[in-house]
Amino acid sequence: MSETKMLSPDQAPSSTTFLWLIGLLVVFGLFLLMGIQPLFLEEPRRSFIAIEMLSNNNWWVPTQLGQLYYNKPPVFNWVLIASASVFGGFSEWAMRLPTVLSTIGIAGLLVFMGKRHWSVEKGLETGLLSITSAGIFFYFSTLAEIDLFYSLITLGVFFAIFHFDQIKKPFALFLTVYFLTAVGFLTKALPSLAFTAISLLTYFIYTRQFKRLFSLAHFAGIGLFFLLSAGYYFKYAQFEDPTPFLTRLWGESSNRTVAGSGLGQFLNHLWQFPLNTLVDLLPGGVLIVFLFGKRFKTLLESNDFVKYCFWIAIVNFALYWISPGSRQRYIYMLYPLFMVVLVQAYYLTNDWRHWANRFFRVFLLVLCGLLAAGCVALNFIPDLNFLPYRLMLSIGGVLACGVVFFFFFRKKIRPLATLILATALVRIVFDLAILPQRAHDSGAQKAKDIAVQIDELVQDEPLYLYWPHQTTIINEYDISFITVYYLDVLRDTPLLYQPDRQEEGFFIAKKADISGEHELVLEFEQRGHAFGLVKFK
Repeated sequence: MSETKMLSPDQAPSSTTFLWLIGLLVVFGLFLLMGIQPLFLEEPRRSFIAIEMLSNNNWWVPTQLGQLYYNKPPVFNWVLIASASVFGGFSEWAMRLPTVLSTIGIAGLLVFMGKRHWSVEKGLETGLLSITSAGIFFYFSTLAEIDLFYSLITLGVFFAIFHFDQIKKPFALFLTVYFLTAVGFLTKALPSLAFTAISLLTYFIYTRQFKRLFSLAHFAGIGLFFLLSAGYYFKYAQFEDPTPFLTRLWGESSNRTVAGSGLGQFLNHLWQFPLNTLVDLLPGGVLIVFLFGKRFKTLLESNDFVKYCFWIAIVNFALYWISPGSRQRYIYMLYPLFMVVLVQAYYLTNDWRHWANRFFRVFLLVLCGLLAAGCVALNFIPDLNFLPYRLMLSIGGVLACGVVFFFFFRKKIRPLATLILATALVRIVFDLAILPQRAHDSGAQKAKDIAVQIDELVQDEPLYLYWPHQTTIINEYDISFITVYYLDVLRDTPLLYQPDRQEEGFFIAKKADISGEHELVLEFEQRGHAFGLVKFK
């Protein structure tokens, strides 16, 4: 096919309706087999803290194994409790639902902002590209974790600033911003203050409205923030001293700064963090090629919303770039802002013969080929031998990739739609192959099996976690939080830390801490330590 007949991205036949259909496929991938794999990593901790809060009938004081928990405020635990209450208990599905809904919410915010300040189609494409970035789509959207919920709240702060200023509603702007900041502060503490302060300063400085920061509306917003955040700690103080809680939250944030790390770690972070961010943004991050050789002034002046997203992303990213303890999940709320800029750069490159468009086209064709090869490779992975439908999944995946390849090559699907569609198909194959494997044979499944064994042995008798040391740092105990979570769910009562053995019942203890007359009922190993289920006499 001659180059003169190549269509530009805006000319290839497609429609917003087709994008919505692809969006439904993305949502289907987010929900598919969502609860099949056991909770792991930080998921069980988030969940059993919520279980303890509900069991204690105390929504203000988070506890972990009965000890005060200072690492995070409780809003996300409240969300998990609400999900469990609506969907019949603390199941894996109910625990992960808030994460999936938050992921969808991030895309929804971009659709809303696109409709009001940019373009519905671009907003939808950007939203889908943002939530199908590798780190989010194939990892954190599958976990009952705090980060995507927090990212949704913080993205709401960013967009509220721009949206309400554009429609000239200052009180709505500051009250909404500081309400969401309070929710973020009671979810993940100090980062919310930094995000809000930096974003407000950046916007009102570059729009030359600095005086707005001294307005009555702004002070009203600040007042609302202090009312909500101080109100929570006032309630907390009625049960426990909030000083250690606040001190710990401050320490968690300060440890990620330059002062909390060495020079070598700082220098490594300077080059690794932006590179890791770009990799994590893939496949949508490939659009960065459209920034090369482009005048940023032209790009930023093409649309006020794009300009806003650029500056808010840059200044907030800079803070984490110079903070060596930062991880990609801390800036997931910036990914949609980066993607807005990349999508706009893509649309401003109208010449389909431009080298960036050529590169992107080849990338999509290679991607479809690699996806088909990956589907074939499923048949040669020993860990997937247990899947009864492996061959059918492989054939179906290859055929789906072939169809996408054909229609894209024939200019029936736009490039961005092709990229999102291909990624959605990969997620469905991932759901049907990898998630069952994790439920079939993984460290998390083994930790869950131990909980089932213990529950069958203990039955209705009391069960405690024994450690003959006084501590508030339960991590030192080395018990798997996966086992703790499943014991809580199976027994419908929280497992509590016990520093002595005067109580009647069973005790889970490190074998090194077991002494005196006892009956050893079960032996097992976790995190490199030998444990026993015992009854002391």
